[in-house]
Amino acid sequence: MRGNSPTNKAWAAALTRIEKQIQGQLTSEDAFVGRFLRHASQGRGKRLRARLVLLAAAAVGKLSGQVDRLASALELLHQATLAHDDVIDGAADRRHRPTLNARFGNETAVLVGDLMFSQAMNLLVTDMPTRISRIVARSVTQVCLGEIQEIKFYKKPDLHPAEYLEMISHKTASLLSACCEGGAVVGKGTPGQARALAEYGRNFGIAFQIQDDLLDLTGDKTRVGKPVGLDLQEGRVTLPVIYGLRSSHRQVRQAVLQELRHPLPRREVLLRALEGCGALEQSRDLALNYAEKAGKNLKALPASAAKQELLDLAVFAVERDH
Repeated sequence: MRGNSPTNKAWAAALTRIEKQIQGQLTSEDAFVGRFLRHASQGRGKRLRARLVLLAAAAVGKLSGQVDRLASALELLHQATLAHDDVIDGAADRRHRPTLNARFGNETAVLVGDLMFSQAMNLLVTDMPTRISRIVARSVTQVCLGEIQEIKFYKKPDLHPAEYLEMISHKTASLLSACCEGGAVVGKGTPGQARALAEYGRNFGIAFQIQDDLLDLTGDKTRVGKPVGLDLQEGRVTLPVIYGLRSSHRQVRQAVLQELRHPLPRREVLLRALEGCGALEQSRDLALNYAEKAGKNLKALPASAAKQELLDLAVFAVERDH
């Protein structure tokens, strides 16, 4: 993903405005509350969702105050879900910093996540098209459904790839889809362009999550920015593990199942089994397939620097190491 590309003053100014808007929401006159929000504000991440809103709007029209507010709101919404995820996962660090729950406890982390969610909603009710509310509400519903499906699929050894793809489509891809569709709406794109970008976001999101699955097994913690092997430790059945459990080799299936059930699963043992049976390669191939689908979704859009950046992001989704 290239810096602030497309490289122009309007783009750089929009990113600066959005960052200020996000940081402005993560403050409080109450010093007690402000302490927690300051901690949350320091974990900025890639600002991927804000970038997707901006790029979608620029690809079909122009940037505006509505675009800025939507980008800021969806980033805050994402941060709220991360705060809750970290509580569920018992995660101790994210982006090389202690998580809210590790620093201040689960109760505080949940409430700060709720506060960030409400701040996102405040941005969304200010001079926004009605359609944006429907897009975001649908996305939030799908994210929650995905989280519940993940609990349902916990340590399920016979999980089908289609079930897993539906779950990550809800949990991860739905919000990325909302960023792209919403960006097209506030960018004054046509209904057809908004649909195309919504599909781009969904396919991009699925490719992105599959790569996350792979990085949890193969990645370096110092590059990924969060603990690796966490899915395995928590008993989550991700796509590479699903393929390993469906391997035609009985010994491989038994090895994968044994590690999945082990009180302290060993990532290196599981990794050897998945590499040997082709499960990692199979997962990479599917991620590439979804990234290619995302690129094809953009065919109807006019040529522009923003469109090219969206195409580059689809490649980044499956080639990244963090």
